[in-house]
Amino acid sequence: MDVRLSMDTPADSVEVVLRDVKSVSKVKIDDPVTISLGFGSKQTQVFSGIVDAIQASISSLRLLGLSQMVKLMKLRLNQTYLKQNAGDIVKDVCNKTGVSAGDIQDGVALPSFYISHDVPTYDCVRALAERSGYDVYLTPKNKLNFKEYNPTTIHNLAYGKDVLHVEAAHLSPAKGARVFGESPSSMKGSDTAHWLTKDEVEGSAGSGPGLLLSDPAIRDKATADAVARSKLAQARQTLCASIVSYGKPEVKLGDSVNLDGFSNKLLKGGFKVRTVEHSFDKTSGFKTRIVCSKGT
Repeated sequence: MDVRLSMDTPADSVEVVLRDVKSVSKVKIDDPVTISLGFGSKQTQVFSGIVDAIQASISSLRLLGLSQMVKLMKLRLNQTYLKQNAGDIVKDVCNKTGVSAGDIQDGVALPSFYISHDVPTYDCVRALAERSGYDVYLTPKNKLNFKEYNPTTIHNLAYGKDVLHVEAAHLSPAKGARVFGESPSSMKGSDTAHWLTKDEVEGSAGSGPGLLLSDPAIRDKATADAVARSKLAQARQTLCASIVSYGKPEVKLGDSVNLDGFSNKLLKGGFKVRTVEHSFDKTSGFKTRIVCSKGT
């Protein structure tokens, strides 16, 4: 069995190979799937979703499950939002798709925002998260979180006790960010965004070479500055680590991980959990791979 949970892919997934074909022969597409893992009687739910594909053979049945985020991937909308913050837009999208709303914070305020049927609704939600400097992901209970990174759970993983393998890489971070409104409009705030003007709408953060971005949803300088700060903060998450440990079902997306007992300075400090992969088989047992990052 393999479970993959990630902020960086549209939908979480699970793949299970079952040998007792007869007992699961009634499983069908869109049936609910819940996965709990642990040791002994202590089990922790790590995944909830639906059956998306079934492959059968003489001696086994392979099931692929996807999280409820697939609803956002399949839905196409034509919708215009005026004078709403990103969080309110995401809440409305959740209502339209039947996805349960979790911790949805306000995010950046936009004078107008258009969701087009040309792209999956998920892409629009992710774009709103990036503008706001937020993460968007599902909890193990299938609640959609749209929020700033502010971990309430910290996991301490120790060398020689929890960690089986670790790798880290540090890339050069961006020094600054400049964001331009694609259709220049108002320099007097979002309430006058419909006015036409020759002034260029530009926001910036940091200093030195870095990101240059154009965003048609930006109509005023205050919003452009806020988006530039968010984009720069994301671009500075350049210290990444991949950690393999024995099974850790309690580690969730958006948690923080501290590595203890390592002398390399790249492994010091708290990392944001971006991806969690659980694997369970008769050869290797129960292992968890955690992909995480932090800013510099």
